[in-house]
Amino acid sequence: MSTFNFKLAHSVKNRDVVVMKDRIAKVVANVLSAPAKHGHTKCNLMLEEVATGRRFEHKLSGDQRVKLPEVKLVQYALIAMDDEGFLTVMDSRGEERSDLRVEPETQLYAKIGEAMADSDNYFEVVVFSAMDLEFVADLKVVR
Repeated sequence: MSTFNFKLAHSVKNRDVVVMKDRIAKVVANVLSAPAKHGHTKCNLMLEEVATGRRFEHKLSGDQRVKLPEVKLVQYALIAMDDEGFLTVMDSRGEERSDLRVEPETQLYAKIGEAMADSDNYFEVVVFSAMDLEFVADLKVVR
């Protein structure tokens, strides 16, 4: 079950995560125009899809409501990665998961592969989750 907050389009800030055209996107810029003939501010939102990084634009009236999904960033200890990109991770309670996948053609896959070869350090992955979307967003070196 997803929960949402709502904001007026003219009050959306950069780096807010919004739902536009059934896609989860991060606001890159919100350009406001002066009130038009009938007194409404127009907003031109420049957005970047969270999962793919693809950019798109959305225009709407400043008094329209925009959905902001509940976003969670969770850190997991990285244990292993197989050849298909499935990660074995452990949460803070000691429970393991093996259902997270990193696409092999991405830079993150190469970064994790290089990190796993360097066994001197301890690594954590940051998992982004909102609505029904869950993916590995980043790798952090702990020590």
